[in-house]
Amino acid sequence: MTDPGSPSAPIPYQGAHDGPRRVLHLQVKRVLKNAGAVHVNIDGLAHVVSWGPVFFEIPADRPVIIRAHQFDILQRMFGQAEVVLAPEAPAELEYQSAAHNKVEGEMGPPGTTRVRGRARLFWGMGCLMLGAVGFVVLFTVVLILIMM
Repeated sequence: MTDPGSPSAPIPYQGAHDGPRRVLHLQVKRVLKNAGAVHVNIDGLAHVVSWGPVFFEIPADRPVIIRAHQFDILQRMFGQAEVVLAPEAPAELEYQSAAHNKVEGEMGPPGTTRVRGRARLFWGMGCLMLGAVGFVVLFTVVLILIMM
C-alpha cells in the first residue's frame, strides 16, 4: 500500500485534461498560531490538505493556477496566495501561511517565502497585555479607594 502523501501516489488531477502530466511538490509550511487545514485549489479544483509535503498531479503542457488559503475560527478566509506555474517552471513550490488573519500568505519556489504578519500579531498581543495590566491597576486603585 502506498502513502497518499508520497510522490508515487500524488493527488490526481481532477480537471478535463488528456495531455501529459507531471507531479507538483507543494511544501505547506505553517506558523505556530495556525493549526487548521489549508485549502489548495489547482485550476479551481479544491483540495483540503494538512501541513508538510503534498504532491499533486498537474498538466505538463499548459500553465496551471495554484491558490492556497486558510479559514480562521470565524470561518473568514485569510492567508491567500496564488501562483501561475508555467509548463517550463520547476514543479516545486512552498506555501507559507500568515501569522495574522488580516495578511496574505506567500507561495513561491522553495526557500523564497517568508512569514507575513508577525509584527501585526505581536502588536495585537502587546496591546492586549497592556490593556490587561491597565485593567488590573485600575481595579486595584478602585479597590483601595473603596477600602479607605
